[in-house]
Amino acid sequence: MTNDDHNSEARRAASILIEVLDLPDNAATVGQELSLIDRDQVLTVFAAEFESTAGPAAFLVYVYRLDQTGDDGRRGHDRFRDDLETLETAARLDTPGPRTVSHAQAGDHALIVATTPAVWRALRGEPDGAAVADPALSEKERGEQALALLGHLRAAEDAAERWLAVTDASGRHNLTPEETELSLFLNDERSIKNLLQALNQVLAASRPPRL
Repeated sequence: MTNDDHNSEARRAASILIEVLDLPDNAATVGQELSLIDRDQVLTVFAAEFESTAGPAAFLVYVYRLDQTGDDGRRGHDRFRDDLETLETAARLDTPGPRTVSHAQAGDHALIVATTPAVWRALRGEPDGAAVADPALSEKERGEQALALLGHLRAAEDAAERWLAVTDASGRHNLTPEETELSLFLNDERSIKNLLQALNQVLAASRPPRL
């Protein structure tokens, strides 16, 4: 793909973001905020964070080249259709994964704008399902949740170690669909807000008092 092709796709991605999020900037300005996440024969994926009605939010823009054919033999048109159906099914069944904010097709390209489930719900005016703090939380419940958190952190560390090992072994730099989903999750600053707050609170409580 030439640099002109890349710039053209970035402008397409910027244009749909401007329309969907009602951004005040032009396509050239918004395009500078886009980060290239992945690219193959039929698909280019950009990521960016913008202000929205839900506050700062991370978005992915999938740009499909409809007439191109990938290594798996699927044309861009088929992959666009399949990916859109997968995203819409995930939203309907409330399963993990990105949510479709908007999609469009023009000429030989198609685009999907996606975001996290929490931002998607906020954009739709739905409650985010956050847990309500219980001021009467018992010591036993605190202990149970601390052990659960410890177990998940150990599992996450093990998963990260295995991912690094297979990534180094494969030598592949393009993101898989699952890694793209992880990227979207991490690009949303609210995704691990509670986790960071809990860890900082535990660390602060474990430090000896200053004399």
